[in-house]
Amino acid sequence: MAKNSFNIVIDSKDSPFKKSKIAFYFERIIGVLPEARSLSWSIAVVSDKDMKRLNRSYRSKDKTTDVLAFFYSDGDPQAEIIISSEMAVRNAPYYSNSPEEEFLTYLIHGVLHILGYNDIRKGQKDLMFKKQSDILKKIL
Repeated sequence: MAKNSFNIVIDSKDSPFKKSKIAFYFERIIGVLPEARSLSWSIAVVSDKDMKRLNRSYRSKDKTTDVLAFFYSDGDPQAEIIISSEMAVRNAPYYSNSPEEEFLTYLIHGVLHILGYNDIRKGQKDLMFKKQSDILKKIL
């Protein structure tokens, strides 16, 4: 995959999120994050069941999660973001978001992780969530 490219795979048969809409918003996200343009991106939309399996394999946590982000630097730098569509739909009312807005929040969160943002320590988490919120406002 060439730099500045992205691939979207929807592996969750019940996902309400469409490739064309994800592509539209992803273009807007990398439009406000120029440092993201030098990577090749893969975005996968999966079920909770698949996300739980991936989270167990890569993070040793036997539960589902909203988003996973991976960076590969062999040759051309590549990034992979995996999002649980079921979790986005389920969590949206809790955060007073539409499912689409919740999904976009996860997508932005994954991109920020790839770019080096961290949500482990309080100060870093505050910075990341502020940046996430600012980007969401810009693209909606």
